[in-house]
Amino acid sequence: MAIRMIVMDMDDTLLTHDRRVTERTLDALNEAKRRGAYIVLASGRMTESMLDVARLVDVNAPLIAYNGGAIYDSKSGRYTHENTVSLDVAREVSLLAEEHRLYIQGYWGGEYYFDREIDYSRAYANSIGKQGIALNQPLSGCMEQDPFKLLMIDEPDRIAQFLPLLQQRFKGRLSCVTSKPIYIECTAPNADKGEALHVLALDLGIARDEILAFGDGGNDLGMLQYAGFGYAMGNASEHVRNKAKHVAPSNDEDGLAQVVEQLLARGEIVS
Repeated sequence: MAIRMIVMDMDDTLLTHDRRVTERTLDALNEAKRRGAYIVLASGRMTESMLDVARLVDVNAPLIAYNGGAIYDSKSGRYTHENTVSLDVAREVSLLAEEHRLYIQGYWGGEYYFDREIDYSRAYANSIGKQGIALNQPLSGCMEQDPFKLLMIDEPDRIAQFLPLLQQRFKGRLSCVTSKPIYIECTAPNADKGEALHVLALDLGIARDEILAFGDGGNDLGMLQYAGFGYAMGNASEHVRNKAKHVAPSNDEDGLAQVVEQLLARGEIVS
């Protein structure tokens, strides 16, 4: 069966380490699209920080944002699927992070919020091209609605120590995964890129074995395992590479483009 959908994470997968989409990658995706494939971006990022790349790639399908917490139709400018963290749980998580002195930010209303400007907030804003809002008081006391996501940032050893605590304490109430060694991403318990991909595929009439997926982080595993053809990037952690069905070359080696080019050459992407 031919591939009819190509879904990809953005950072460290579609984008190179210096946050570019190469001409080779654009050419491969454009050819896949010309043959009739849907091109989908699936990111832990907020919707608003995905739009420039979506326009550059000229995607022809909705975006999966917030690690599967939302599906956004850029044509209509509306969310077709939303799955948020309950406000009570979000406040509890924020309080715990604050007690442990972990930097945390929350996402709602098209913005992201945090206590105060520090190196982590500045580096994060630079990485996604969007400034957040400093509240100048703890996040736990300022949330007014269910957030799409909470993100904690700290040194890798502290993140590795704190993740199991979160997963145990909030089991069944929250999904907590690492997307980078310095990030813990917290979403609703059933908000996952794989679950969102399942919803989107049903909407578009695409079967699992017609989906090609690429990712590099722990937050990508759901979609890599859901897709009929799931590729971890060569720059992914050993854990992610071992869990994926296939491994592509790294993002800085045009790994995504290499795989798509090979499948195009074999006539395995719709035409």
